[in-house]
Amino acid sequence: MSKGFVRLVVLAAVVGLVGVVSVVPSSAHDEATYYDGRWRNDDLDNGVEWHFTAAVPSGTDFRSRVVDSQATWNGEPVPMFFDQAPEIDNPGNNCESVSLSDVGAVHYKDIDGGGGTLGVTSTCALQSAPNTLRTFKMNLDDSENWYTGTGSPPGNQIDVQSVATHEFGHAAGAQHFPNNNQVCPNNSTMETMCPFYTAGTGWLASLESHDEHTFSNAYP
Repeated sequence: MSKGFVRLVVLAAVVGLVGVVSVVPSSAHDEATYYDGRWRNDDLDNGVEWHFTAAVPSGTDFRSRVVDSQATWNGEPVPMFFDQAPEIDNPGNNCESVSLSDVGAVHYKDIDGGGGTLGVTSTCALQSAPNTLRTFKMNLDDSENWYTGTGSPPGNQIDVQSVATHEFGHAAGAQHFPNNNQVCPNNSTMETMCPFYTAGTGWLASLESHDEHTFSNAYP
């Protein structure tokens, strides 16, 4: 995916090891199109476990904003939810070898330098059940000028809560919505799962109707 124009920066998802962008009519709320995979029933009962890795900043409010972004999805009336667990040292950072014991993790590593791709999330499945998600690996770019507050970020900063909320959507199995003015206008009404973020905004930190409908349809 190419970088956006001035002040727009890219958000990304990986399913297995293959990137996917859905293109469907913007009026549709078809979970089969927007969700490439879903979590198994055991995870719906007990929550999708995930951990911070040690590299994720702990001396600021960075982790708090990531936890807040999890809470945005957990606040929806669906049977799927995320469950934060204690920090973990080395959970792996890709989907090259998925086992039954793998756990979700949030990493903090360089992706492509500042101002490019802000976050990447891989959702992983076993080859024997490719549509059943088993773990996820989220990486937030350590080269960005992150805003970790709860108000409106300055124009030169990236709101970590907005980006992490988008990435948790990928962790739930969601793909990007089509980039058009109906679903993804460059204003406060844009959906969280739009494929770009505008610096200096917190627009993606709250779910909009398309986010909610596709999520509830995927996990009725």
